[in-house]
Parts: sequence; structure tokens; C-alpha cells
Amino acid sequence: MSDILQIKGLQLKALKNFCDSRMGIYEIVKITSDRVFSIREFLTDKTFDLKFDSHFSGQMSDIVHIRILPNLFDENIFTTLGVPYHLVGYSENEWKEYFKKQGIESGSEKFELKLYDHMKYGKDRNYWIEYALWAYMQHRPDVIYLMGLPDNKASQAAHEQFKAHLKYSMAYRKIESRLKGPGILRLGHDLGVDAKMT
Repeated sequence: MSDILQIKGLQLKALKNFCDSRMGIYEIVKITSDRVFSIREFLTDKTFDLKFDSHFSGQMSDIVHIRILPNLFDENIFTTLGVPYHLVGYSENEWKEYFKKQGIESGSEKFELKLYDHMKYGKDRNYWIEYALWAYMQHRPDVIYLMGLPDNKASQAAHEQFKAHLKYSMAYRKIESRLKGPGILRLGHDLGVDAKMT
């Protein structure tokens, strides 16, 4: 295929890195002064140093859903592809319980393969796309906020079956200060928070 497309060198390496990569769920565990983030993946506990290509102004303990790729020019650092999803409202333990229900548990047989397949392909081709659609809560140019678990429609902020109003209210209050700025639409979602342009 690379011969047909006449892709060579760095382009071929970039294409291979992309094909081999998958989405993952990570916690930000360290931030350096030059905006290099150290992240830890749930379940595997692997850590990576990276820079967000969207210039995401993340904070310690933020949980992000991202695809990371090796930097083509610096093997000691990774980069992200696209705008990160910031997952709010649900803890690491709740996410681990979600994975456990999918048969993905650290130390279990074929654990890493199951995790790779689930994060790359989901249960069907639209699984993660639909999750991002229904879990949508808010956004800024550098980040998209999602709330909910993929297997629980009632937890997903934009779904018609949504019922987790208390969790939504608590999550919204935690990120509210980050949503201030021109052109940001603030959504109250029937929680007594006025929807307005700030």
C-alpha cells in the first residue's frame, strides 16, 4: 500500500504509528513548567510524557480520553491526535468497574489484547463515536467535556435517558471556572444554572 501511495520516510512512520495506536483513558499525574504532561493509563498503570497538540490547559488529576502517538522527532515524548475528551463526573474506580463488566481486568488472561481491541474498535464501529455524542457536556477550543459511562445511557449527559442530575451538577461546578470566556455557551441542563453566553 505504501508503494501505491508513494509514502516513504517520516510519512510512512507516521502512518504506521497511527494505525498501531488506540484511544485510552488516562489521569494527569504531573505537569512541568514547559507544559509537558505526565499521564497514567487506567488499568495498565503505564505512564507517558506528552504535549497536547490542542494546547489543552489540563490540571492535575484530570481524566482524559485521548489517542497518543510517538513524537516523530523526539522519542522521549508523545503527542496527542486531535482535541482531548475530558471525562468528568465518574471516578477511576467507576471506570475500572465499567471495564470489569466488559471482561477487561488487570492481570486477567489476554488483558492487554482485550483492552486494545475494546479501546480501538468498541463493541461495534460506532461505539465510541456514539459515546462521545451522548456523553457530550460542554467544550472549549482545546477540550471537549464528556460525562457518563459508555454502557449506561442514564449517566450520559446528552442522552434522553439521562438521570444523573446530582453528578452532573457536581461535575459542572468543578469545571465551571474553566468555561469562562467569550463565545462559551454555558448549559444548565435543567439544574437551575442559567444557559447564557458569557
